[in-house]
Amino acid sequence: AMLLHAFFTSRRLDNNQLNGDNYSSVYGGVGAVGSVGASACASPSAGRGHGTSGDDDDDDADDGSSKNNSKKYGQVSGSGSRNGNESETPAASEPENAVKKKKRTRNSVASRNYDALICKKEEESPRDVEGDRAEAGIKKSEVDCSKNESSIVNCKKKLTVEGLLPSSSSQEPSDQPSPPPPIELKSKANHPGLQGYYNWHATITSLYRIYAIPSRELDDNNKFHPAILPMHPSSERGQVPLHVHVTNATSHDISVYWIDYKGNEVDKGRIPKRRGTWTQTTFVGHPWTFRRGEGEENVLLKYVPFRIAPSIAGAVTSRIESNGNTEGVQRFVLRDVPEGYVTRMGGSVPMCWVEDEILPEVPLIRHGDNVGLTSFASSELKDAVQWSCLQMQREHAISHRGNASAKRLLQYLKNACLHPDDPKYRRLRLGNRIFRESVYDTGARGVLLALGFEELYGHMECGPGGGRMLGHDRIRDISDAMEVVHRSLKSMESDDGGDDGIALAQPVGGDGFGRAGFGHAGGMNL
Repeated sequence: AMLLHAFFTSRRLDNNQLNGDNYSSVYGGVGAVGSVGASACASPSAGRGHGTSGDDDDDDADDGSSKNNSKKYGQVSGSGSRNGNESETPAASEPENAVKKKKRTRNSVASRNYDALICKKEEESPRDVEGDRAEAGIKKSEVDCSKNESSIVNCKKKLTVEGLLPSSSSQEPSDQPSPPPPIELKSKANHPGLQGYYNWHATITSLYRIYAIPSRELDDNNKFHPAILPMHPSSERGQVPLHVHVTNATSHDISVYWIDYKGNEVDKGRIPKRRGTWTQTTFVGHPWTFRRGEGEENVLLKYVPFRIAPSIAGAVTSRIESNGNTEGVQRFVLRDVPEGYVTRMGGSVPMCWVEDEILPEVPLIRHGDNVGLTSFASSELKDAVQWSCLQMQREHAISHRGNASAKRLLQYLKNACLHPDDPKYRRLRLGNRIFRESVYDTGARGVLLALGFEELYGHMECGPGGGRMLGHDRIRDISDAMEVVHRSLKSMESDDGGDDGIALAQPVGGDGFGRAGFGHAGGMNL
């Protein structure tokens, strides 16, 4: 009995150090004095090696552990008993008590192990432990607080005090939402110049006619750039008649040549210098050459009519002949280039200058005056806006969409003037279907470009961004342009009302669809 007592005492000490005093819950134990016989031999630890002797102070702990062991393996007889009589508990209550004891013991073990794990994590990484505790506390509180509303409030207060939840003041949203960041525009604060407008203007006018003018550079090489047409220089068998009226305002006589169907030049007369005139009935698609002598360097102009612009009030481009047929009319004047003036685009000196009131060329600039492409006269801006409005009227005479273009444009300009400090009214998205159809693909686009709107990253932008105010000069230019657009809108509305005919007759096929050899000239029916 003493040997068995010493053996089990040593085993309990070893397991207490490893499992935290839970040996009794797993293997059970024997009485304080020990016993011999079948009950002692029935213990699962009875045949596992030999233990070392222990102290007599462990008798009290041994008494408690023997009670727990008796529930699982049976209770040993009284102290000093040698007969080995075994007393068992009733079979009905044994499984129930064992299950309850196991459940309570397992929960206590898990709790102590979890606390030990948390302490270990706090030593290694305090930040992670704090987050784990907060997460575990919140999840547990959510389950506990789902029972009733009062417990929810209490749990939130408790977690707030413990620092697991932010205070209520930080959770409450403010009455005033934070304002969005100011819109940053890529456009310039000052007017960027008329370069964008003149590029658009040259594209639109080239749909109706081509003026190919040779030029020379101002450098020491004095390089010569000949006049090149964007097509094979030969006539087509056109069916749209055109009346051409040319005035020679240069200081030398000019010879006129028609380029026939094989590309050969055919002499058609001479134009005297100093206000001499020349008229000729030709057809759309027939090129002409104006020269002052033999050779390519003496060519002044190569001219090809492509379409006939629609006639509007103040810009008549067609006439009715005596036989009732309608033919187009184009008029222009050839002038000498003033001393010191160069082209705005290339900076070279052209051989002549063409003055056309209906479809004007890009004006020249003075060389060496630091004018450049960003500076311009106020009269240029007014002329650009006026011509763009006339182009809207021509479009209205054909497709009746100039009225809607002018109204939409006025709305955009009005918003820009009423809100000079808000850049969202000066940023127009090109992907917007309404904006593209009513403004961007019409003459209204020329008005925006003339006012300094820049095409950048899928938008048309004007002025500075970031909450900065639009300049006073630019607001004044927009206001003046609104007045011109409003007058054009009134003219188009009177045309719809059937007043004095603003949109006059246009020859059949003058829109480019009647040109022989080319078929449809393009998508724009102008």
